[in-house]
Amino acid sequence: MTETATRPAVTGPTARKPGAALPRAGLAGLLAFAPVVALAPAYGRTGVEALTEPAYALPMLGAVALAPLTCLLVTAASGEARRVPPVTRLTIALAALAGYVLLIFGLSPAELAAGPFRLLTSIPPLDPDGAELAACTLFAGLVAIGTVEPALRRTAAGWSLIAPVLGTGIAVLLAVPGRPATWLAPAFVTVTVGLLAMTARERRPVSTASAGFRLLPSVALLALAAIGAAGGLLATPLLTLAGDPEPVDLRLLADQTVQPREGTSPLAQYPALRSGKLTLRLTVRSAQPSTRLRFATLDRFDGTYWTSAATYRRAGTRLPAPDRDGVTVEDEVHVEDPGTFGWLVATGRPVQVSETGLGVDTQTGDVVMPAGRPVPRQYTVRSLVTEPDPAALAGDTPAAYTGERPPATLVGHATRLAGANGGYPALRQLADQLAFDGGFSVSSSNRPPTGHGLFQIDRLLTSHSGTAEQYASAYALMARALGYDARVVVGFRPSTPGRITERDVDAWAEVRFAGAGWVGFYPTPGSRQRAPEPQPAEQDEPVEPAPTTTPAPLTAPSSDSTVDSSATGGPAAGNGPQWIIAGLAAGVAVMLLAARPVSRGLVRRRRRTAPDPRRRIYGAWLDALDRYADAGLAWPPSTTSGQVAAAAAERFPAVGEPTRRLARLADAAGYAAAQPTAGDADHAWTLNGVVRGELAKATPWWRQLLPRLTKGRERRQ
Repeated sequence: MTETATRPAVTGPTARKPGAALPRAGLAGLLAFAPVVALAPAYGRTGVEALTEPAYALPMLGAVALAPLTCLLVTAASGEARRVPPVTRLTIALAALAGYVLLIFGLSPAELAAGPFRLLTSIPPLDPDGAELAACTLFAGLVAIGTVEPALRRTAAGWSLIAPVLGTGIAVLLAVPGRPATWLAPAFVTVTVGLLAMTARERRPVSTASAGFRLLPSVALLALAAIGAAGGLLATPLLTLAGDPEPVDLRLLADQTVQPREGTSPLAQYPALRSGKLTLRLTVRSAQPSTRLRFATLDRFDGTYWTSAATYRRAGTRLPAPDRDGVTVEDEVHVEDPGTFGWLVATGRPVQVSETGLGVDTQTGDVVMPAGRPVPRQYTVRSLVTEPDPAALAGDTPAAYTGERPPATLVGHATRLAGANGGYPALRQLADQLAFDGGFSVSSSNRPPTGHGLFQIDRLLTSHSGTAEQYASAYALMARALGYDARVVVGFRPSTPGRITERDVDAWAEVRFAGAGWVGFYPTPGSRQRAPEPQPAEQDEPVEPAPTTTPAPLTAPSSDSTVDSSATGGPAAGNGPQWIIAGLAAGVAVMLLAARPVSRGLVRRRRRTAPDPRRRIYGAWLDALDRYADAGLAWPPSTTSGQVAAAAAERFPAVGEPTRRLARLADAAGYAAAQPTAGDADHAWTLNGVVRGELAKATPWWRQLLPRLTKGRERRQ
């Protein structure tokens, strides 16, 4: 009789129940719908709404259904899954998916190949057409194939989870700043549990050790699926608590900056526009004509010029909108002379425009004309206009300014003009002092002062005369000196209703409030009428007014002063998201590293505690073979147990005799008619312990550690 190192004739491993591949693949296919729902916020839809918009739902759901259906039909037509080579089935499914996408969208292969880059360089909400949606449709179909194909191959259920878990995670990151549906995580986990349960029922009874070893990857992937799905839902709240409201965005991986047509700050062009040296002619038609139209927002000051720190991203016709209530105004703009036309003119913050492919800044909402693109002669823009109630602003809190401190001289001017008040009353008084009560006026000189740096502001506050360029800059800097976040806006104040020329250029300031957002202030004399004082709301009983706190003015830091990083947006305030991401990554790494050692320990423990002495003896032999493989000594399945003992004695002399005795016990347990006793099983594991101990002494530590963390060689029992 030939003795082999392979498994003796004991109860074999499980077999799949016939005909179970198709139902299991159908259930796994439900997981492929998760990326479709998770990606919907990128198109301005969430949850069930995404499935009710034909332009988005039909192509995506068609790909999710077509790709796995092709695999299922090929399998069913053959009568048995193993009769069709997996490569053939996969090739047919990929060809069907590619043909479907090219046919539905009418794109060339080159245009389809450019879709992923366009997707990474476009800001949501995306338009439900073109190469971007084609890339999403192809992505959804690939996820569906990656979900169904492992189920048809009758592998462990965990392999069917990899594609939907990764696909849903990528979709959540692409959908930023939107949030996935709240029911997505529990639905995902529910289907996953059903898939695991179906896979478990397909197996005949197996040994405890083998069952535990097979279920562990699936359970680990289920845990990762739950953590990943919940993490996608909780990412925004966690990052907000950490001090950064911006979640991780995959678009940060691609160079997506749109270069503006005009590289010069529009406030620096103010003198040339006001004098007519630079030209610009527009006609604006609107059902609700406005006294002011926005052009560009400037939030960075270097002491001489106001510029913008904006990053412009490619946009579709729908633009990112703030989460605030307001009135939507539609303007039809005719460009007669583009001149310095670098930004779109609109009544408020643009939320929709008739032109596609423009650049938009998500923070300010400014829309820029890309360089090298001709200016459209006509466009329609819908914008959101918010008019805060002065009475509500009186109880609102201005946002703190955490940037570079203005010079100390401006602090004195700001506190003198704003008085002893704080918050909105101080900001209102500061604007009124410049526009009405402080003796300031607009320069009437044929050659008015130009520039808006610190020198020009100091001259304005001394001479009490200047232009809107200097007044807007002075007000924004003095608001920052009071401790509030402020910026400058360049726009137009038409002298003739419905018509804008370069001489209508204007500038004002905005201050950010916690509740109302950015609120405009107009400090230029003659640019507005005095607003009435806000009246408190009538109440049944007198209520003690809430105390008004006056923030400490920002002073110029001395050379030996220290600044609290948590108050200035330094490392303490900015490292929150990094720590959260690092913590999640460390947790996943620990789970992955611990999964292998834990599974090996469970296999060894269950082999050793098997109730059948035959299985215990054979488990000791298999464990010894696994330890030899870890030490670098492995054999093909056809190797006999005698050859194993001889090779082991030659390579590791100290374990030669224990290995031979253990091999004889394993052969007797597998082939002898007599039933081994519990004592024989205990003796087998005693010999196994001797083998393990001697191998540990003879094997370097690094060779012992590596198999514990990587794919092992455990034999099934």
